[in-house]
Amino acid sequence: SGTDGQSIVPIKAANELQRLLGKNGEVILEFGENQASFTFGSTKMITKLTEGTYPNYRQVIPTSFNKSIELNTGDIAAALRRVALVVSDSSPYVKLTFAPDALHLHAQSNEKGESQESLPINYKGTEVAVSFNPNYLIAPFRAIDTDRVNFQINDSYSPVAVSGGDGFLYVIMPMRHK
Repeated sequence: SGTDGQSIVPIKAANELQRLLGKNGEVILEFGENQASFTFGSTKMITKLTEGTYPNYRQVIPTSFNKSIELNTGDIAAALRRVALVVSDSSPYVKLTFAPDALHLHAQSNEKGESQESLPINYKGTEVAVSFNPNYLIAPFRAIDTDRVNFQINDSYSPVAVSGGDGFLYVIMPMRHK
């Protein structure tokens, strides 16, 4: 009940609420001008709200993609973690190259060496290479709960979408490097 409105809950408060609620639970939300409260069971959590308005994230999501590659969620997540072991501050990226029938993952740093791995994929298009900060690229795999994900790509420099079941959508900007 009440009026319509928008509020930004700080990420620390949202994470703590998620931790306390677990997978299920009913929560009563109350929003004031600068604060929000979350009541569940005998617990009441209060947080300050972030000032301002949430940016229009839909503006950065391309309206269409010319490449869509379906991947096994567990395989790509495990390969990313392994390849990212050599990433360092001087070389903070993992390069993914989508080639016909294979996804090649590559990372290299002067301090820790080089790592590469390939996965078989069902892709017949032209080769496209795209680089990411591995911390951001691995993030959606901590939240997604599906066996298959789709990587949707236009080119090496445009936003990439990772989507899965139940409307899950994660958009990430590629890195540019030498």
